[in-house]
Amino acid sequence: MMMNPIYDRERKSGSRSVRFPAVLTTFNIFLASAALAAMWVTIHRVSETGELRYSVFLSMFSRLAWLEFAASAVMMPAITSGCITGEREKKTLELVLTTRMTPAEIILGKLLSALSGVVVLLLTGTPVFAAVLLFGGVRPRDLALLYLLILLTACFTGSIGMFFSAVSRRTPVAAASSYALVAVLAILPVCVFDRAVQTVTGQSSAVSSPLIGAGLPERILLSPALLPAGCVVLAVLCGAFLIAAAVKISPLLHKHRHLGAFSFL
Repeated sequence: MMMNPIYDRERKSGSRSVRFPAVLTTFNIFLASAALAAMWVTIHRVSETGELRYSVFLSMFSRLAWLEFAASAVMMPAITSGCITGEREKKTLELVLTTRMTPAEIILGKLLSALSGVVVLLLTGTPVFAAVLLFGGVRPRDLALLYLLILLTACFTGSIGMFFSAVSRRTPVAAASSYALVAVLAILPVCVFDRAVQTVTGQSSAVSSPLIGAGLPERILLSPALLPAGCVVLAVLCGAFLIAAAVKISPLLHKHRHLGAFSFL
């Protein structure tokens, strides 16, 4: 993918912008401040009581992970929802489609360019999580699992933004539609699962961890049997949205049909 001209162009243009480094620095300062404040409170309690509870560090890890998870899930639709509509607004989409690249390569290049920002976000936040790991209570496997779910969810939410960017004419419409669908897909499955658990067991399945992908509760994704299934679901949905976006911007589609199914957006 390093040879993809779209990825190369987006990466170079993004590296010249000061907006992403500013956002990245601000987020990491906030993340580190939250971790240091939580550690200070914990160490202060230990000095007073002489008791160290590992559940405190697990809760700290969960809250920090929520910040990483939310940042990546919110950032991807914001970036990808303007990828295609931005080209339309600048009157450069037709020019891009006349190159030797296929629509799939254009879509994939733009998605991976946006995903690289999430990778940088995770890498720069690793030292903060490493400090939590030093106190125990959290295993490196948990951190690796968290990063895997963040990347998969970022790809999924990014593909939703890319799809609405392809079917919409304006960036604000694509962004609003993307966030609306992401909100529904994030909340509805959790509510359905919680209702099913209440019906069967009479107890609520409280979701207290950010280890959630596609709205599935933590206990499902942490299950050795169901975690691969959750990853496959995310991958399939991501692929479906990306294929639909590539078909929508295909020159062959516009050759035979001037108005698409979503041209009213």
